[in-house]
Amino acid sequence: MTDVEHLLESAADDVRTTVGDEVVADSTSIPRRGRRRVLVRSSLAGLLAVGGGLTVATMVGSDDSATTISSGDGLVTSEMILQDGLVTEAEYRAGAEAVVSCLAGAGIEATVDFDDPNRHASFSRPSSGLAVESDRHFERCLDRHLAAPVSLGWAAALGQIDLERFHGETIATFDCVEQRVGVDFGELVFDEAGGLSSDSQRARDAAFEHDDHGPWMRCQDELGFTADSKAETEAVFECVERTTGEDFGELTYGASGALDDAGQQALRAAAGHLGDVPWALCLEQLTVD
Repeated sequence: MTDVEHLLESAADDVRTTVGDEVVADSTSIPRRGRRRVLVRSSLAGLLAVGGGLTVATMVGSDDSATTISSGDGLVTSEMILQDGLVTEAEYRAGAEAVVSCLAGAGIEATVDFDDPNRHASFSRPSSGLAVESDRHFERCLDRHLAAPVSLGWAAALGQIDLERFHGETIATFDCVEQRVGVDFGELVFDEAGGLSSDSQRARDAAFEHDDHGPWMRCQDELGFTADSKAETEAVFECVERTTGEDFGELTYGASGALDDAGQQALRAAAGHLGDVPWALCLEQLTVD
């Protein structure tokens, strides 16, 4: 499920990303990987569900000589990365590597790479599968070392999102949900770094999670915030069908604006076809990142 954003997510970050055998796609999350790989808040649709922003540096070159900050155990934390309101490439990569080390400490084997065209980290693990408890470990390690605001900041540093627009869409969606369900969840106040205060984050999360995300997603769709994401997903889907000569079905949507079961099935089939190679090629060709 996703918090459709494109300025809008990761649908799922709150339906948070976990390491799994295959990507589960939705109406606003364009699959970047197939089996044994899942992106961690790498699609904008997932990043923006976080509901907060921050001021970020535009230092996005390949210079890894920047000082890497670390905690007492030698691992960088999300708090450390965000303490100056900036997210650099060196910090982002250090956070992703720290997630792998954190998992290793819990006896969970995982690897990370940065080969995705959008320059966000992706994690992989053996195909034998992970138990629910291991998924919880993964989530905890993400929160500690590569929390959603870090990925959001990295996306902004790369110019993949406009934080001012994101803030406006977050507030508009929040107000729409309150009016729709008749509940006062609180107030959204952004701090000096551009992120939500702790009370505001709780208010935003309550609105986002209300009634299994239904009102939030419907408001996003009605306000037109999902149109770009849908168009991009459909463009890649049609490209894969056109280049492979396959008919994967139709991308059909439910009342909330998200893909229904049939649409999810069609998208998964296209994204995973031939080891996800056609999807990756079309994604790069259409430069939807």
